[in-house]
Amino acid sequence: MDANIIINCIAGTLEPSPEVRTAAEQQLRELSATPGFLGSCLDILVNSNTPEGLKKATAVYFKNRIVRFWRESSRQGTIDHDEKPIVLDRIIPVVIQSDYHIKQQLIPVLRVLITYEYEKWNQLLEIVAQLLQGGTKEEIYTGMLCFSEIARKYKWVENSDRKNLDNIIVQVFPHLLTMGSSLIKNEIDEFSAEILKLILKVYKFVTYYDLPEPLQNKDSIFAWGEFHGAVINMPPPAYVLNSNMSEQEKSMLQISKCYKWAISNLYRLFTRYASRNLSRKFHYSEFHELFLNEFMPHFIANFLSIIEQYCQGKRWLSTTSLFKLLEFLSHCVVEKSTWILIKPYYETLISHLIYPLLCPSDESLELFDEDPVEYIHLCFDPNHEYDSPEKAALALLATFVYKRKKTTLVPIITFIHQQLNSLKDQPETLEVAKKKEGALRMLGSISGDLVSHGASEVGEFRDQMEPFLDMFVVPCLTSKYGFLQARALEVVSLFSDIEFSNEATLSALYHGIIRNFDESKQHEISLPVAFEAALALQAFLIRNDFKQVLAGLILPTMSKLLELSNDIDSDAISMVMQECVEHFSEQLQPFGVDLMTKLVTQFMRLAIEINEASNVEVDEIDDGFDDQGDKVMAALGFLNTMITVLLSFENSREVCIKLEEIFSQVISYVLVHELDDFLAEIGELMENSTFLTRSISPVMWQQFKLLYLSFEKGVALMYVEELIQCLQNFLIYGREELQRNQELSGMFFKIFGIIVGCEDTAYNELVNGFELAQTFILVLEQQSKPYIPEIIEQVLSKYGNNDEESTGKSLETNCHNVLIASLVYDPNSTMVLLQQSGKLFVFLNKWFSNIPKLARVYDLKLTILGLLSLGGLESDDSTLAEVSRNLLLSLKKLPVALENLEAKRRNFNELSQSQVDEEDVNEILIGQVDVGTEADDEAEEDDTDKYIKFLNNEDIKLSGYFDEKDDEDLYEDPLASTALDQMNVYTFVKQFIDNINGSARFNLMFGDLNDEDKQVVIKIMEGV
Repeated sequence: MDANIIINCIAGTLEPSPEVRTAAEQQLRELSATPGFLGSCLDILVNSNTPEGLKKATAVYFKNRIVRFWRESSRQGTIDHDEKPIVLDRIIPVVIQSDYHIKQQLIPVLRVLITYEYEKWNQLLEIVAQLLQGGTKEEIYTGMLCFSEIARKYKWVENSDRKNLDNIIVQVFPHLLTMGSSLIKNEIDEFSAEILKLILKVYKFVTYYDLPEPLQNKDSIFAWGEFHGAVINMPPPAYVLNSNMSEQEKSMLQISKCYKWAISNLYRLFTRYASRNLSRKFHYSEFHELFLNEFMPHFIANFLSIIEQYCQGKRWLSTTSLFKLLEFLSHCVVEKSTWILIKPYYETLISHLIYPLLCPSDESLELFDEDPVEYIHLCFDPNHEYDSPEKAALALLATFVYKRKKTTLVPIITFIHQQLNSLKDQPETLEVAKKKEGALRMLGSISGDLVSHGASEVGEFRDQMEPFLDMFVVPCLTSKYGFLQARALEVVSLFSDIEFSNEATLSALYHGIIRNFDESKQHEISLPVAFEAALALQAFLIRNDFKQVLAGLILPTMSKLLELSNDIDSDAISMVMQECVEHFSEQLQPFGVDLMTKLVTQFMRLAIEINEASNVEVDEIDDGFDDQGDKVMAALGFLNTMITVLLSFENSREVCIKLEEIFSQVISYVLVHELDDFLAEIGELMENSTFLTRSISPVMWQQFKLLYLSFEKGVALMYVEELIQCLQNFLIYGREELQRNQELSGMFFKIFGIIVGCEDTAYNELVNGFELAQTFILVLEQQSKPYIPEIIEQVLSKYGNNDEESTGKSLETNCHNVLIASLVYDPNSTMVLLQQSGKLFVFLNKWFSNIPKLARVYDLKLTILGLLSLGGLESDDSTLAEVSRNLLLSLKKLPVALENLEAKRRNFNELSQSQVDEEDVNEILIGQVDVGTEADDEAEEDDTDKYIKFLNNEDIKLSGYFDEKDDEDLYEDPLASTALDQMNVYTFVKQFIDNINGSARFNLMFGDLNDEDKQVVIKIMEGV
C-alpha cells in the first residue's frame, strides 16, 4: 500500500474544514480494512521525512487499530490475519527508532501484543535481552518498556501458573539491579528516572499477587531491599528543587514516581507477605520472619528520618511519596510488631506531621475561591480518589485511635484542645484560621470515637463535648473566613446526637447553620459553606427542637437546596432534600408541583449530559469528558427525591395525576436513551404513581409502551426484579384497557416470553415471570384464552423436572398458580395440555398436598376459584371428593388469612420498627470482636488475630446454613395489590353450589359433610 495515500488522509483529518475532515476520515476507514495498512503506518513512523505532527497522528491511529481489533474483529474494523506477523516483526525496531512522544503512543501496542501473542512470539525474550544489554539509552529504554509489559502479564498469576518466570527472574533481575544501581549513583535526569521507574514496576508486577521463589531467598531480599532503600534515599535532583512547577506537577515527574513506587513496593510486600490479614492467601514463613525482624526496623528508622527531614524543611517529598509513606506508617500501627517501633514517635508524628498537613495550604485556599467544587471533593469528600497527603494523614490519625485507642486517644484530644485554646483569644488572621482549620479537621476525623455509645472509655469525652463545641467550634460558624465556616459546620454535624443542655449554645449553633439559607445573604455564602450547611441541616433533623425552628423556613431552604444541587453534582444534596420532604411534607404540599418541576429540570440537565458522554466515540474519551459517576449518583438522588415528593401526596389523587404529567418526561428520556443506571428508580416512580392513583392514565400507557421496547432491546431484562411490581400495577389497575386493547395485552405477553424464554433464565426471574403470567391471565379473564397454551407450555418446561431450581418453593407455588389461573378461565384446554404433557397427575397431587400449607389470601382465593373450575369438569368420583375436601379446607382457612392480612396492614409501622437497631448490631460486634480497645498494646493479642478467629468461628457456625433452600412460608406484602383483591370468592362458591344443587355431583361433593363443614356451606349460602 502506498504510504503517501495514508499520509494525505491523516493530513485531511487534521484540516479545519468539516467537509474535508469527514471525507478524509471515511477514506481512512476504508484504507484501514485493506491488507498492508498497518505495515504502511509503520513505514510512516520510521520515515525521517514525515512531519512530526503527522507521525503522531499516525501513531495514534495505529495504536487505536491494534488496541481495538487485534484480538477480535467487529463491524467497525478488522486486522488482516497475514499482517499480524509483520507487525510483530517490526514493532520493536520501530519503537527504538521513534522519538519519546511516539514511543508513548506505542506502549499500549506493546501491551496488547505481549498480552495476546507472548507464547507465540518466539524471539521476543531474546530481542529484549539484547536491548537491555544495549549500548544506548534508547535501546535500554525500549528493552525496559518491553520487559515491563512481559512482567505485567504475570501480575495476577500464581507461582504455580507462571511458566518460565523463575528462569526469567534468575537471568534478568541481577542485570536490572546492576543497571538500576548505576543509575542511582550517577546524576539522574527524567529519562534515566523513567528507566529506574520501569525497573521498580517490573518488581511490582512479579511480586504483586504472588512472591516468586527466586525472590524469597535471603540474598535476593537483601539485594532488592537495599535497592529500594537506595531509591528512596536519593537526594531530589536540582531540576526538581529549582523548578517553578506546582506540587501536583512535580508529583507527575518520573523521579517522583521512582520514590512512590519504591515505597509502594515495600508496602505491598509488608501487607501481603509479612502481615496478618484477612485476605492473605500465601504463607511464606521464612520471608515473613526475615522481612519483619531484619528489614522493618531499618525501613521504619529510614522512613522516620526522611519524615523528620521533611518536617524540618530539609528534604523535599512529592505529594505521592508522602501519601505512600503515611500509608506505610498506618499499617505499621496496625501490626503489633511494628507498632512497638512506631509507638515512641507517634506524638511527634501527630504534632509535627499530621497537624501541619491538615492545615490548609495556599494552593488549597486558591481552590476554595477559584474551583469550589474541587475544593469540596478534596477537603470534604472521604471517597474522593485523589491520593493526597492530607487524606493519608487523616487515615493515619484514625488508625492511631481505632487500633491503639487506649494509648493515643487522650494525647490526641489533649493536643487538639491545646491548639484551639492557644488560638482562641488571638486575633483571627489568616494564619490563625488555618491552624484552627487543621485542629478542627483532626477533631472531626476522630469524632466517632468521642461520641460512640456504649464505649466506656470515651464516655467522659462525650459528656464534655458540649462546652468544647461552645468554646472552640460554634464561634467559627461566623468566622470571616469561609473555609473555616465550612469546617466548623462539618464538625458540629458530627456531634449532632450528643445531649445539649445549654440553650444559648443550641441557639447559636442553629443560627450558625440556618443563616446560610437566608436569601438576603446568599451573595456572601460560598459554595463549600452552603454545601456543608446543607449536610449540617440533615444531621440536626434528628432533633425535634431544630425541626421546629426549620419548619418556618423550609420553603426558602428547599429553594436554596435546589439551587445548590444545580451548582454541584452530588447525591448528598439530593438526600438532604429527600429528608426535608419526609419531615416537612405537610408544609411542602402546597408547593409540591413546583418542587417536582424543579427536580425534573435538575435531573434532565444531568441525564442529557450523561447521555451525551455515553455516546462519545472511544477515541474521543480523553477529549474533555469527565467521569460521570458523580453525575449519575446526583441524578439518582433527584429521582429518589421525586419518589419521596410523590409519596407525600398519597391522599391527594388529583395532585398525583399532575405530578405524573410532570415527571413523565424523565421516564421517557431514560427509556428512549437506554440509561439503564436509572431503570430501577423510574420503575419505582411508575409503580408508586399507579398505586397512588389506582389507575393507568394515558400518559402512563405511553410510558409502558417505551418500557416494552426496552424489554425488546434487552435493556430492561436486566432489571426484572426491580420492575416486576411496576408491571403488576399496570396489569391490576389497567384491567379494563387491557381487556379491550389487544396491542397492549400482546405487549405484556411478549414481555413474559422475554423474561422466561431464555434457556439460562435465573431462578428469581422465573418466579417473577410466572407471577406476571398468573396476574396477566386473571386480569384478562376470558380474553386470556389465546395466550394460555403458550403460557402453559413455558410453565411445564420448568415444572416438575426434579432439578434443583424446580424444588424451590417460590417457583413451584408460582408454577401452580399459573396453571390454576389457566384452569379458572380455560379449564378444558388446560386439562388437555396437562394430560398431553404427562404432568396432569403430578400437578394435581402437588397442588392438593400444598393446600393445607397455604396461608396467603391470594393463594387461597386462587385455589378456591381453581377448585370450583375443576369441580365443574367431568371427573371421576375420587377426584370430585378430593376437590370437595380441599375446597372446604380452603374456605375454612380463608377467614383466618384475611384477618391476619388486615392485622399486618394495621401493624405495618410497628413491624417496621421492630427490626434490630443498627447500634445494637454494632454493640454485638464490638462485644464479640473487641476492636481497637487494647488493655496493653504490647502484650495483648492483636486485633486482627482476634478478628480472624472470630470469623473462623462464625464460619463453622454457618457452615451448611445455605445448603438447603429456604422453605419458609411465602411472604405476603400487606401493602401490595393483587388481581384478586376486589374479588369475593364466596359469591362464586354460592353460584357453583346453586348450579349443581340436586344433582349427583352435589351429593358426591356436599352430601356427606360433618357438622363443621355443613356450617361453612350454610353461611356461604345464606350470604354470611
